[in-house]
Amino acid sequence: MAAKELAEKIGVSLPTILGHLQDLSEVGLVIVDHVKLNGKVVKKYRVVSRKIVLNIDIKRIREATREEEEKQVRSRIEELTLKYICLKRKRGKLPLTVKVRDVMRTLNVDLDTAIMIVEFFNTNYSLIVDYLSNEILNYVEEKGEATIREISDKLHLHPYWVVFATQNLSSKGLLVRTDNKVYSTRKYYARKSEGTWTKQK
Repeated sequence: MAAKELAEKIGVSLPTILGHLQDLSEVGLVIVDHVKLNGKVVKKYRVVSRKIVLNIDIKRIREATREEEEKQVRSRIEELTLKYICLKRKRGKLPLTVKVRDVMRTLNVDLDTAIMIVEFFNTNYSLIVDYLSNEILNYVEEKGEATIREISDKLHLHPYWVVFATQNLSSKGLLVRTDNKVYSTRKYYARKSEGTWTKQK
């Protein structure tokens, strides 16, 4: 039987079937015959012996295929979300909330894709904050200190994202926050040890 025919018969994708057939062929349970069909050489697969019984849980194969497809969709939506963030920052500021119509316009995607992006955006704040945190950390370390508003303006982010990201970085000991100012840990502790530290009001 040809791999395509087998895939259609049991409702599994062709790459999945080919992978399993290769595994079975490598352990000697399936023989590959090369047959000429309509002028083309086609691979046909057959079992070594009809006495061999294989119990294959097709449901598990289908579930594995579905899981793989879901992973691919999630990865694609994540890529598009990050692309949306970059484009919004180039054209203005990353807003606090994301609207479906704006995602459609910005990325030129259909309604269903835009809805998935908004849902991903709204349920993965920590991932987005992690994505932004590195750039914020680099900026503050380079400047030594900065206000939330300054970071917001320079990096084209709604102040909320800056507050959330600097809290995240501060909790990891990478930055120091005092009131409305953010300091690199190096500058903060250098000033403190020199006795020139005064808390910002």
